[in-house]
Order: sequence, then structure tokens, then C-alpha cells
Amino acid sequence: MTNFSTLDCPHPSSECFRTLCLTILFMVTGLACLVQTIRIVKNTRRFLNYQLLVLYLAIVECLLAVLHWGFAPGTYFIQIIIYLKQLELCVITFFFIYSAFSQSGFRLNPNKVLFPVFAVIFLAFTTVLIVGISGIMIPAHMTCADPSFLMMSAMGLMLSTVFLTTGVIVTRRYNELRLSTNLKRQRKMVLYALILVYYLTAVTSTTWDLI
Repeated sequence: MTNFSTLDCPHPSSECFRTLCLTILFMVTGLACLVQTIRIVKNTRRFLNYQLLVLYLAIVECLLAVLHWGFAPGTYFIQIIIYLKQLELCVITFFFIYSAFSQSGFRLNPNKVLFPVFAVIFLAFTTVLIVGISGIMIPAHMTCADPSFLMMSAMGLMLSTVFLTTGVIVTRRYNELRLSTNLKRQRKMVLYALILVYYLTAVTSTTWDLI
């Protein structure tokens, strides 16, 4: 892992260029998330829904990434960033599973089914995070092969697979709904984009950690 930030690169190199690009990328992404958050709040006059929750988590994730790559590198930042990414996936997966059940006509009480299941998933991710951070008091001793990294990546891959399966169910239900063709196409494109990004990210992250 990188042991220096953009501000204290020892000399011009490909690694310095990489940290600079990552810093800029996360800054731009964080600002874009902030702008989108303000727009949604202004239009809906609501401060919390599943979209806003994902955006809040993404903003914090980008902030920590900027701190890590730009100013103060630390493995604990990477752990928390991965944790926040998995929480974002949890929120999105919860929403689409709920939508899949709702659109299939199945009467689902989220208080009795989904909330307990995702509460357990949240506790599992949080436990892995705490275990990982407690073992990285000296960041240089931590690598991506550490069990906490592998567990977090593997759990994220499993959750992404559930999201992929749910996405297939939801898109099939869209074909049966009485919606305009353009609206169906837009919703499917958004869903496919989310599935592609999160699933490929999970597969890549897990493969990278294993290698």
C-alpha cells in the first residue's frame, strides 16, 4: 500500500501520479455527490431516503479517500472506505429486494424480515471493521492479504451477488408493469448500471486481495 500522500511524494513517479489522480477523482466525485444531495433535498424537501442515505455515505467515503490519498495515508482509512462502500451496497440491495417483493405481489413486512436480516449484515460488516482497525495500530504492517480485508471483500461479493439476483427479478417485473417504454428503459438502465458497477467492483476487489 502507498506509504505517502500527494503532498509528500518523495520524487516524481508513477506512484505519485496515481495518488494525485485518485485525490482529484475523489474530490470531484465527492463534490458531485454533494451537489446531487442538495438538489434532491431541495426538490423533495426530505432529508432522508434510500438515495440520500447512499449519497451521505458516498460523501463521507470520498472525504476519507481524499484525506488518505492526498494528505495522511493510513490503512485504517482504507478499511473504513471499504466499509462505507459495503454499507452503500447494503442500502441499495435492501431497497431493490423490497421493490422486488412488493412488485411480485408478496406482502412483505420489512420489520419482520428485511430489517433483521440487514441488521445482522450491518453488524457483521461493523465487527469485521472493528477487528481490522484494532489490528492496524502500525499501518505499515497491514496488507490487503490481511484476513479482515479478505472477509470484507468476500462479504461484499456475496451481497453483490444477491443484488444481481434481485436486479434480474426487478427487471422482469418492469416488463409486466403498465409504464411507458421510455420510463421502463430508464429504470432498467439505472439498475443495470448499479449492478455492473457494484458487482464488478466486488469481483475485482476480492480477486485483487486474493492475489
